Amino acid sequence: MDGRLNSLTPSVEVGAKTGKLTSIEMNTTDISAKDNKAYDNMKLNKIKETVAPIAQKVMGIDLKGYEVKQNKEYDIRNQFIFTKKGSPTLSARVDVKGKCYSLAVTSVDGKAE
Repeated sequence: MDGRLNSLTPSVEVGAKTGKLTSIEMNTTDISAKDNKAYDNMKLNKIKETVAPIAQKVMGIDLKGYEVKQNKEYDIRNQFIFTKKGSPTLSARVDVKGKCYSLAVTSVDGKAE
C-alpha cells in the first residue's frame, strides 16, 4: 500500500440560506511526498484551463479574470484557489494527473451561503 486513502463516495454541500451548490467532491486522495514534487511542477495556467469548464458547468462561475494560486502547505498542495475582486472565491482540488475532483465556493463576503 502506498499510503493513499480513497473514498469513492461523492460529497455535495448546498447552502442553507440560498439553496445553491457550495461544494462538490468526487473523491478524496491523500497526497504523498512524491506527489508534492509533481504538484510543485504544475503550471497554474494549465490548472486554470482544466478547472474553468468544470467551474462554469457545475458552479456557474466563469473564471475569466480570476487569479489562481496554489496552496503551498505540505499536505494540500493539490488545492488551487481562484480569486477575483468582487466575486466568489473558488477552491479546486486537482490530482497529480491534472484532473479536478473537488470544487468549493466561498461567497464574496466570506460567509456561508
